[in-house]
Amino acid sequence: MVAVTIPQFGDSRFKSWAKVLQEVKPDAKNGFGFVGEFVEVGRKVDCKEGAVVLVYAERGSRARRLPWVKLYRVEQGQLVEYAEVLSEDWAFEIREHARKLLSQTPDLPEELRYCIAELVSKYGLTAVEQALREAK
Repeated sequence: MVAVTIPQFGDSRFKSWAKVLQEVKPDAKNGFGFVGEFVEVGRKVDCKEGAVVLVYAERGSRARRLPWVKLYRVEQGQLVEYAEVLSEDWAFEIREHARKLLSQTPDLPEELRYCIAELVSKYGLTAVEQALREAK
C-alpha cells in the first residue's frame, strides 16, 4: 500500500467526489456504473500499486455546470493521469479507458495484460472474472 493524495480540482462551489475503482459496468452512464470505494477528495488515502482512481468535479457557472472527470492509476507510489474528460457525457467517454486500466495488472507480462484487456472489452469485466473463478 502507498499513500497518495486524491487531487482536488474544479469549482469548490460544486460537488466533487472520488472512487478507487473495482469495476466499471459495461453500460455505465453515470457515477453509479463505476463501482468502488468512495475516498475523500484532497486527502491522502492508502491505495494498492496499480489502483485506478476516478475523480469527479464540476466547473462553470451556477447556471451552466460542466462535469470535469479525471482518471488516474497508482504507479510507483504516485498518481499518474490517464484520461481527462470535460463533458456532460463523461461516463460514456471515460468508461472504456477505466475498464482497460482495471484489466491491467502491473505484475503480469505485457502480452497477458493485452489479452485480458481484449477479453474485458469484448465480454465485460464481470464475465471475465466469473470465467476465471470457474476455471480455478
